[in-house]
Amino acid sequence: MRILPITNQYHNRKNVQPAFKSTTYEDKKIIERDVFSITGETSLFSNPISPSQNILGVRIVRENNRTVNLVSRYNNKTGQIQYNPQAQQPEVNIQVGSFQPIIEIKDKELGLTILMTRGANLSGENLSIQYKELANNSINFDYVTSPKITRTLGNTNSNNLPRRHTLVVTTGYMPEKTQDIVEQYQKLNKSKNVYVNEQFARTLTNDYTIVGLGGGMGTRLKPISDLGGNNKPSTPYPGGDKTLLELAVLDTAHTAGGIGEIRILHDNKKDLLNTAGIVIKGINEGTIDTTKPLVLLTGDTCNNIDLARALHDFEKDKNCGMALVVNKVTDVRGKSCVKFDRNNNLNSHKITGFSSLVTGDNQYGIKSYYGVFSNEKQKNEYYSSTNAVIISPQVLKILEKFANPDGSADFIEFLGLMYNVMNNTQVSLYSLYPQGLKAPKLNLYELMEKRGEPTVKNSNGERMYLTAIIAKDVHGNDAVCEDIGTIEDYVKTIKEISKDTTFNPALTRTLNENINKDGILFFDKSAQAQMQKFKEKYSINNINGNVIVYSSQPAAVQPPIPEAAKFEPQIFAPTKELYAKTSTLKDGIEYISQLMRNPRDLHKTNETMLEQYGAGFLEWYMSPKGYYGAYEAYVEDLFKNADSIDDLLKFMPNWAPWKLEEKLWLLKHPYYANSSNLTRKTAFDSSNDLVREQNFAIGTLPTAFQSELAFIKLIEALKTSDIKEGSISCGNSYFWAKRLKGGELNDKFIYLLTNSWGKYILKFDRTNVEDAHSVNGRNLSLYEKKNIRKNKYLAADSIYSNACISRYLELNNCQNIPRLYYYNQSANAAIYEYVEDKDKDLFQNNMIDEEYSGLTETNEEYRALNELGIYLNDTALKNTLTDKDGIKKIIDLGHANFIMPFKPGVKHYNIEFSNTNGPDIRSILASLAGALLTIQTAKKVLK
Repeated sequence: MRILPITNQYHNRKNVQPAFKSTTYEDKKIIERDVFSITGETSLFSNPISPSQNILGVRIVRENNRTVNLVSRYNNKTGQIQYNPQAQQPEVNIQVGSFQPIIEIKDKELGLTILMTRGANLSGENLSIQYKELANNSINFDYVTSPKITRTLGNTNSNNLPRRHTLVVTTGYMPEKTQDIVEQYQKLNKSKNVYVNEQFARTLTNDYTIVGLGGGMGTRLKPISDLGGNNKPSTPYPGGDKTLLELAVLDTAHTAGGIGEIRILHDNKKDLLNTAGIVIKGINEGTIDTTKPLVLLTGDTCNNIDLARALHDFEKDKNCGMALVVNKVTDVRGKSCVKFDRNNNLNSHKITGFSSLVTGDNQYGIKSYYGVFSNEKQKNEYYSSTNAVIISPQVLKILEKFANPDGSADFIEFLGLMYNVMNNTQVSLYSLYPQGLKAPKLNLYELMEKRGEPTVKNSNGERMYLTAIIAKDVHGNDAVCEDIGTIEDYVKTIKEISKDTTFNPALTRTLNENINKDGILFFDKSAQAQMQKFKEKYSINNINGNVIVYSSQPAAVQPPIPEAAKFEPQIFAPTKELYAKTSTLKDGIEYISQLMRNPRDLHKTNETMLEQYGAGFLEWYMSPKGYYGAYEAYVEDLFKNADSIDDLLKFMPNWAPWKLEEKLWLLKHPYYANSSNLTRKTAFDSSNDLVREQNFAIGTLPTAFQSELAFIKLIEALKTSDIKEGSISCGNSYFWAKRLKGGELNDKFIYLLTNSWGKYILKFDRTNVEDAHSVNGRNLSLYEKKNIRKNKYLAADSIYSNACISRYLELNNCQNIPRLYYYNQSANAAIYEYVEDKDKDLFQNNMIDEEYSGLTETNEEYRALNELGIYLNDTALKNTLTDKDGIKKIIDLGHANFIMPFKPGVKHYNIEFSNTNGPDIRSILASLAGALLTIQTAKKVLK
């Protein structure tokens, strides 16, 4: 959780200041592999939380055959990669999704990965990478230095202090990682090594519940978080076993004095709650006591805060309802400055506002900083949130009502609400929240003053405020506090800790041993040795700046594969090793990604594995811990990260129409892409309840049809005018329309449309009862209209299924079909390329004697479709023709099936195409596969 004000507006607010957000939108990672292979320009942009925010990412632009440039969203050239195309080069990738793109250099043979962030450089005879620093590293802040206050440290054994506070550590994604860290911490009693300022710890009058957030996936910190097992709190520091969770939560919590108990609060690892949601879960379960003040610590914020002193300041201010712990910053990049009233005698201060987020690479350059500096000064000092928050029981009661039952409430939104309730009282809440609050248990009226009495008040009936507490370390010096949400934050923080004498000396010493004079961070000694080999292998003279290096097991050197053998089916390991391929979610998705690179090989791979493993293969294939479980996760990930409907249709044609509707909705609302499944589903269902369908389209409407509205009106006119042949308007132009034979059995019209642009085949369904307002005097409900339309999509030989199959084949370079120009869901109509039959279309001219050709002969003739999993069941001769170039084309893909080994359907995501025309080829194939399986099993038993 990083507290940053932004300018976007939430659904239930209007011009609310401050407008907070959480930076979880960086979860989506986009990686461009093999930068050297880029021929033109590639744009890598990740979706921000709101369309009004700056898009994160980079453009990779090929300058010439030796140079690739990295260009920011404001067209600033931020990096350059120059190389010798004739020399051996390592793998170079660009990864975005964080605040700044990362250049990743890999050598699998050496087992070395190098990450270059902004401000890193590499130079050599054949390879040079220059990655510019962020702007504003030379501005003079003119800080007033605070006097040093020396405190006497008490006994470092916190067990001698009164045991009062309860530490609750939340865990969600890979909870065993977080739990192991906590148990190991307690076992080794590391709290004995934590300094405790007894002067403040012993004077506290309250017991506190300290909640440490430790359930995150660590996606913004990838691939560093992978070193800890894909769980951000378990991410280690270079050269040691100290983890983020220990430094950010466990050590910090123990500076408060006696920790009486450490509890684990489990989140649902498949559907992680927001901060407010997990706190409410703790309250509902009784893990968090609402009668005690609560301290919130985030698991990705490294600090040396004297928490006992901060709690002392909190108790000293009886009017403090909620406190944001802030620290003085010397670099405001990536931060928001906090404004607060310091004209009083208290140690904590009423917050009066927040500055805009300060970024380094924007359209205004360095000038953008000066406005912040002039407006956000606090006696020539600048303060930013440490992400630590202290909440009084009075405010906890409001938070309990604010949180939604599904846990989707955002704590940052709650913080903004409390600012407006407690501090911004001169502005009407009704004007700030014109649509009210989403929270069902809390309404605006409860939060407004009654007859001059404040809503949030202490035991004396006095107003309480959102205040700032200035963080100090145990020596009384300004505390260091850095958010480690991204890789660039991580590098910066590690370097600051290594120079700071107020942190644990053992940690500082370890870090110094693993940071060389050029600023490179090595995760282990082997990484340092491997770096030298890397430099020699690629003739690198120097690497310096913000660089992270870590080593892995070097890949075994494989002999070159002969060209003739490269396309042979893969020979798999023994059956027990199949489970190893899907032993973790990450491994399973990666294995499936590799398998899907060439879909035409999947049939042969299936045959090979059946032949080799028999029943063992089938067991693994159907197991939730084997192939199918990993495949479900792969499809869900594919759906979530697809950038277009075409991305989905290229993978498989049988997507459920409601999933394509949801994908369109997600593309229009990108800020839901990385929210929890429950949050996303709730928002989508709410939007979906208002319309018959989220109207998506496949392909692009030809210019001849002018606009989507004109096209829809054309369909309406053809449905109602019963034109067999004649002129019909479309926008400001006209088509000559001729109704063709065919489609009668499947309730569709087929027209040949001709105008000066060319000829087009138009297909749409005959009936339109779902467009009627009433039937037999009874109004049709929206639910009924939806179901009528859904049944049309799922029917055999439907316009929808035909369009999806056509687009799938086209995207996979199948030449045996006419091009699908466009499918419109609202009109349930499709436009196809007109294919001229070299034999003058025998069916339309009543010259076909036989009605059908053989099933197996037809599928054999169109083997290219079978290779992509499409099998024809309707073999009517009228559905095929040969074009003027002699290429056989299928002009009607109705009653086809999609069956592809390793591409089974997934519940809720996919449908089976209906077939009402003859034998089902799937049944034949299943019988053959079953017979083969029986034979193989019998052979093994006999042996």
